[in-house]
Amino acid sequence: MRYCKGVQKIEVFEDDLIIKSGADGVTNVEEIIWLKEKLLEISKKWKGKKWAYIADISKLEIVPTEVSSELIKLHVEIFKNGCVCVGFVEPEKAFISRQAAVHNRMSNTGLQEGHFNSFDDAFSWAKEIIS
Repeated sequence: MRYCKGVQKIEVFEDDLIIKSGADGVTNVEEIIWLKEKLLEISKKWKGKKWAYIADISKLEIVPTEVSSELIKLHVEIFKNGCVCVGFVEPEKAFISRQAAVHNRMSNTGLQEGHFNSFDDAFSWAKEIIS
């Protein structure tokens, strides 16, 4: 299944209990709220099971403070709803990587975090964690 809103795109790997999102360009608060709500909606089908979230941030631009605040909330909510790890795909943007790590730390959830050069690497890592 695939979903889109603005620059945000979601792909669901049902059999693997993995959700991937990606954004190309500048995202905003409205899109992040939509992303969070869609992640929670999708993961409700997996209630009681561990699942993983992979965010391809390789084409995402630096986000402003108000978007950062929503991303922190996203981390909190997905953790509360069974997500055990978040993998970031970021082959070229080190600053975005640092920003993503800060969002996860500030969520204070304990989500396992990984940073990868490719989606395939992130996917393999996530499958291992949730198995």
